[in-house]
Amino acid sequence: MKILFLIVVTLHLVIGAAEGELQYGDIIAVPKSCGFTFKHYGIYLDKKRFKDQKDNDNIFHFTGFKRNAILGGCIFDKIDIQQYEKDNYLDKIKTYKDKVSTEEITRRIEEKYESCGTHPKTDIWEAFSNNCEHLANYIRYGEKISLQIGQNAAVLVRNPEKTKDEINQIKQQLTADEVLCDDACKKQGTQILKEDRYDDESCPNTKIV
Repeated sequence: MKILFLIVVTLHLVIGAAEGELQYGDIIAVPKSCGFTFKHYGIYLDKKRFKDQKDNDNIFHFTGFKRNAILGGCIFDKIDIQQYEKDNYLDKIKTYKDKVSTEEITRRIEEKYESCGTHPKTDIWEAFSNNCEHLANYIRYGEKISLQIGQNAAVLVRNPEKTKDEINQIKQQLTADEVLCDDACKKQGTQILKEDRYDDESCPNTKIV
């Protein structure tokens, strides 16, 4: 019986969060690697809740312009949920977890869907300072934050709405380790992130499924 129990627990850890375990407003992420590691983030949608959302759309996320997405890339979309993992990492900090509200999540999705692409400094996708992770954390917590924890991309992302001390305090509370990335790594990553290659086959998912 103990062996069976261990097998069940191990399978659960490998497979990750199944769709039934996700809740509306959870941040979901897919780790990617092109020799340079990063994560693509979005907000999980459990059912049709919005006028322009299709019945089978299960994510709201921010994409670059290569897909010619409407409204500058804030879109409802259908993804393979098994490739993604729940990543509400800021929930580990009580002050952020206390900010989570279903009503506010809905309001912010409506706000960003309508305003995305309208203001060049705040609503246009930018790989380092206004990316998919900034949007996902804004939707869930009301604050634009991108840390790319455990990824090479951590050395490139910026947080214009936070001071360096504020970001360092958040990292300390999360006990986030720094990832090494030399000049060649940064150069490669800059190109990859600017191209927004989250759905590119040349950047395979690194999650075990």
